[in-house]
Amino acid sequence: RRYHGKTYLETLNALDKLIIINQPKDLRPHDTKQSWNVDAMKFYIKQMNMDLSKLSIIHVAGTKGKGSTCTTCESILRNSGYKTGLYTSPHLIDVRERIRVNGVPVPKEQFVKHFWECYEQLENSKNEMFPSIATYFRFLTLMSFRIFIEEKVDVAIIEVGLGGLMDATNVIQPAVVGLTSIGYDHVEILGNTLTEIAGQKAGIMKPNIISISSVGQKQEAMDQFIKTAGNVHSPLFTSPTIQEIFNNQELPKIGLSGEHQLVNTSLALCLCDAWINRKNHSDTKQNTLGETYTFKEPISEDAIRGLAACRYEGRGQIISLDRNQLDITFYLDGAHTDDSIAFCVDWFEKSQEDESTARSDLEVVTAAEEDDTFVSDDKQLRDYFDNFVIKSDAKKGRKINVLVFNFTGTRDASTLLIPLSRKGHLFDAVIFCPNDSDKDSLLSSTVNNTELSEPQKKKLSHNKQVWDEACKERTQSMVHSSINQAIQWISEEYCHDHVRVLVTGSLYLVGDTLRKLNFIKAK
Repeated sequence: RRYHGKTYLETLNALDKLIIINQPKDLRPHDTKQSWNVDAMKFYIKQMNMDLSKLSIIHVAGTKGKGSTCTTCESILRNSGYKTGLYTSPHLIDVRERIRVNGVPVPKEQFVKHFWECYEQLENSKNEMFPSIATYFRFLTLMSFRIFIEEKVDVAIIEVGLGGLMDATNVIQPAVVGLTSIGYDHVEILGNTLTEIAGQKAGIMKPNIISISSVGQKQEAMDQFIKTAGNVHSPLFTSPTIQEIFNNQELPKIGLSGEHQLVNTSLALCLCDAWINRKNHSDTKQNTLGETYTFKEPISEDAIRGLAACRYEGRGQIISLDRNQLDITFYLDGAHTDDSIAFCVDWFEKSQEDESTARSDLEVVTAAEEDDTFVSDDKQLRDYFDNFVIKSDAKKGRKINVLVFNFTGTRDASTLLIPLSRKGHLFDAVIFCPNDSDKDSLLSSTVNNTELSEPQKKKLSHNKQVWDEACKERTQSMVHSSINQAIQWISEEYCHDHVRVLVTGSLYLVGDTLRKLNFIKAK
């Protein structure tokens, strides 16, 4: 189907080309792609005649939990009657997930319209200093600003892409700033110490704008937040615990699973309260550097309803695959740092104590089949389950746990697998397999159901070796050439058992698995 003379697939192809990095020709020696972001974004915004002062923004940076915090803020404020815009990254299945209005991904027609209008404006603004149009993340950030302005949202919740100080989103004047838990990630860009990393994250603080840090920050990170807040004259608060917010009474229902989400939830409640106070001109800018944030009023019923309704696909998500008498439950979490992996395994273990929490609802938007690069591969898996027959009537037997793992980027396998291996006794089998999707492309597929490439084989074999050495080979481990092969092996090997599958290590792996489950379960 065509929108404004272009199909959605044509639009994705054009967007895909922007992933190629074209740096300005005259970069100074100390300039990097990251440090060029803010200058480039200011140029593009000026060329597009965008007035960002029309947006009232909650800006959130951090290592862990910033997406969850943003999503919780959106749900709270939408359920409180405000029109919301939400910009997060990365997406799991469809790029439109990144830009949501009132919780709903931008419709294809609107996405295509804004893409080509932005593209034309940026194409016409190229010059010697900026010889190419905005690269992928910058372009989507500009698109989100444009859409939120046109939609006249009451509040835009913007998640930082990477770091903070030099991030493409750091061209806005927020109403309130949020800082989630700090840990080690992207050290090649942000620095090797928590102090350096926290300094980059704190770079989104603004003069006289309240900043709120999540509770329980490591001292190095908190010290840097306090230092930066003092330098830029930003009142800095720390969120109380969720128990303190609700006066140590019974907690309301919280839609996001996992104990670690309680920290993100308490920060989100503080950010929403601070935003509402500012909107109502009742915020109090104190000369505070790290004091605990206090609420003037009890948490509203609207906010409580927003907490219960909050969903964030691929993070603490549980999906039952009840096909052909198989009893398989998938636990999906895109944890990809050592700390978040530890939280993930803890969530997996505790979730099994109450299996009634398993949900089979799939709320992720998916592209239409004609737009889907992976449809033939996914159809193959659905056909497999359509024709799957359990060969005997044996009753369900053992409780089996399986780990499916991969990671992307330059992370050290041992930093992720060793925290997992400490709970190695939980797993009866561990599978290492590649993602379907290519992290450097919207459309390219790494799928090869019969053969791994040499780099894939080397990486996955190394992952297996790290795991075997850490677990003293007590757990069965293996390498599979695809997610399809992994799921099929689990279904055949444990067809008479109650199986729980933890998929983690990469949001791309989780997104690919989620897309397949969606396709299998589609009517």
